[in-house]
Amino acid sequence: MSTRPRPLTTWCRLLRLPNLFTVPGDAIAGYALASVPLVPWERLVWLWVVPCVLLLYAAGLLLNDFFDREADARERPERPIPSGAVRPGTVLLAGLVALAAGVVLGFVNGPAPGLATLVVATLVFGYDAGLKRVRAVGPLVMGSCRAGSVLIGACFGTAGAEAIVNTARRLVGLRAGFFKEGQDLLLMLAAAGAWALTSAVTVTAAAETGGRRPGRVAYLPGLTWAALAGTVWQQHVLIARWPEIACLVAMGLASVLGLGWAWAARAGRLATHSLIGRLIRAMIPVQAAWCLLTLHHHYQRVEGVAIILGFAALWAGATLSARRFYGS
Repeated sequence: MSTRPRPLTTWCRLLRLPNLFTVPGDAIAGYALASVPLVPWERLVWLWVVPCVLLLYAAGLLLNDFFDREADARERPERPIPSGAVRPGTVLLAGLVALAAGVVLGFVNGPAPGLATLVVATLVFGYDAGLKRVRAVGPLVMGSCRAGSVLIGACFGTAGAEAIVNTARRLVGLRAGFFKEGQDLLLMLAAAGAWALTSAVTVTAAAETGGRRPGRVAYLPGLTWAALAGTVWQQHVLIARWPEIACLVAMGLASVLGLGWAWAARAGRLATHSLIGRLIRAMIPVQAAWCLLTLHHHYQRVEGVAIILGFAALWAGATLSARRFYGS
């Protein structure tokens, strides 16, 4: 006779606890990259962006389980809703409340963060409600949600309606020549990297429910990190300061590990759900790398150490919680 799991355990499974530790770094990196040459870490407004993106991410996970409850009943009956550990209505209500709360937190900090969170919230709900079932669209929308977290952080970093205008101009900056001194390029690279990586991971995760080994797309995350490292190297090769070196090491290591994990999963030596969890957690050192690139002054060594320690704590939390809870 099986015992009913504790409510805390149930909600940790619903929220994929290890993945929550990977969420703050995207927005913090966006805030930092949009605030150079001197990132105002003393402005505690950057702390608001963390619960904002966490609420949006949590809402996406909860709504995903609600809309997938019938499919989970057939393919994964051990999930909290089909197993009877929690009621579907409760999960739906919690997801909608979290989604609304994330948008409210955005608007509390200004129209630009508010509009950015509203766009991401719309993408999150649209993905869970049906877009994920459109084969050519679902992964791209999921990637856009991750990239949106980076841009939400950017809007917090450059407060006001101007942030939305500048972000839109950056999106077409490659043609309009808007990028200045490489910094806007780094911001868009961080967003594009998050988009490409998450889209590839989403496609790879499709093999999990069918019990199949992942296809060649599993190599894309590692290749994405390699491409990002190459672009950063091209932009900063002549500077040779420790933030650039640390950034290249983090991205290079993520690339090597990602490619190795993909090979192991395709060879049947690593379960697909373990591959997905590892790829998602590997985002953390890359997020730290983007933040380190914003350190331009000698006296910012303290901030550099704080960034490293903070992201190391996120990595530890994700790794330890992954021993008990799956990230997919």
